[in-house]
Amino acid sequence: MGARASDNAHQLTLAPEDDFCRDEQGLIGLLDAAGLQSAACETLRWDHRASAAEWWGGPDAGAATIGQIVVSQTPEIRAGIKRHFDLLSGEFTGPDGPLVLPHAALPASACA
Repeated sequence: MGARASDNAHQLTLAPEDDFCRDEQGLIGLLDAAGLQSAACETLRWDHRASAAEWWGGPDAGAATIGQIVVSQTPEIRAGIKRHFDLLSGEFTGPDGPLVLPHAALPASACA
């Protein structure tokens, strides 16, 4: 078995009693539990396009949780993470070159 990256992601998660499903019903339930009225939510989906270099730039620079995990690794592990990124990004490369990354957002509204 090869070397593995370590992460502290488990330290950044919500307590089970505070967690909620990341879908329309979960977000509506969260708003309802906060005492808000007429909660509504709709999923919006789109494809984000970016070059693989642009997409790797954030984690490689330490941006966000994934970036902090990446930059905290040894050079050997970082190189392995990059190799896996390159393999995975190949699956999302569009016919015109950039990555085509499916995204979704859950805009929600409610009244106090």
